[in-house]
Amino acid sequence: MNSNIHVLYIDDEDNNLKSFRATLRKDFKIFTAIDAEEGLKIAQEEEIHVVIADQRMPGMTGTEFFEKLIEINPDPIRILLTGYSDIASVIDAINKGEVYRFIDKPWNIEQIKNSIKNAADIFFMRQELKEKNIRLQKLHSEMNQFVYSLSHELRGPLMSISGVSKLAKMEVADPQILEYFDMIDTATTKLDDFIYKMLDFYRSTKIDHKISEINFSDVINQQMEAYQAKFDLSHFHIETQVNQEVPFYCDDAKIRVILNNLFSNSVQFQKHEPGKSESP
Repeated sequence: MNSNIHVLYIDDEDNNLKSFRATLRKDFKIFTAIDAEEGLKIAQEEEIHVVIADQRMPGMTGTEFFEKLIEINPDPIRILLTGYSDIASVIDAINKGEVYRFIDKPWNIEQIKNSIKNAADIFFMRQELKEKNIRLQKLHSEMNQFVYSLSHELRGPLMSISGVSKLAKMEVADPQILEYFDMIDTATTKLDDFIYKMLDFYRSTKIDHKISEINFSDVINQQMEAYQAKFDLSHFHIETQVNQEVPFYCDDAKIRVILNNLFSNSVQFQKHEPGKSESP
């Protein structure tokens, strides 16, 4: 596993580079650079997991190098070598270079080896998380496509069945045949309602919140038009009363989901009591 860890080491002292490579080449795949510019070039061209840079280098400090590195390749885990006590540089490295940790010079072989292994573990965990996020995004996209298909590919034919059934009922007088068509209408209505609730549930849980001002009179009027097209409400007595004196802000789609569930349940689970009007 360690041989698969790619380490880039930047130091302006050639002896340090040679020592680093000779000491760690059996444990890791080592890349070295004599200055920050060469290090940036290697980071662009090679797959690098861990980057170690000396803080005090001519032309560009280790912190400045890491700032540039983040712009071109933010994935490698960054370790800064410091040979002096400078709290300002340390703070800069944390805030600007997003450094994973600091190692004092001269470095200890076991310390730096363990630091590289720990940094590589973080790198590979982040890569795994990134890949999982990509797969989740793909699944989310596929789910969106499924919901679209559910809405258009299933509800369309279902409405066609319902329409043909209603036309057929106008052409026959046999009570038994009419009963069969009533059964078809009941089944299609239940299935359509189930699909509609699935779509509502998906919209309410998967789609981002969109907060806007809610005018309940407009919302209820729009929903009533939809209910009248969907349900046979000829035997219902329906009254609406809205008392909205102050502005109300919410997710419009979720408000409609609540209203849809309330109205649908009241229609489907009504109690038939002789002598009393039915009201959802």
